[in-house]
Amino acid sequence: MRLSPGTMAGPHCATGSTFEDAAIRRQLTNPIKQMAEKTEAQNQERYERRAPGWVVRCLKCGFTEPWGKYAIRLGAASWKKCTIRRCSRCGRICCHAIEKRASRQD
Repeated sequence: MRLSPGTMAGPHCATGSTFEDAAIRRQLTNPIKQMAEKTEAQNQERYERRAPGWVVRCLKCGFTEPWGKYAIRLGAASWKKCTIRRCSRCGRICCHAIEKRASRQD
């Protein structure tokens, strides 16, 4: 039996389904991915409790993430505080500014 490119056949899949269709089905039914999304939301809440309002920003690419992921800053105050670390996005070792986010007015 000869298959066209991008198709698969066998006892474990429907005849003629494509790899892309199988990948989409796996993504929709993957319980590990669903658990990871839940834990990511829980981690964001935990980071915010550890360092409420504080973010670390890469001075090269501008990527920001919560500072509570790396340290605790409860009752802290600073002006132009910087640390040297590797950026999660660009991968460079450079200066990162630790800044207090403006409070959100709802």
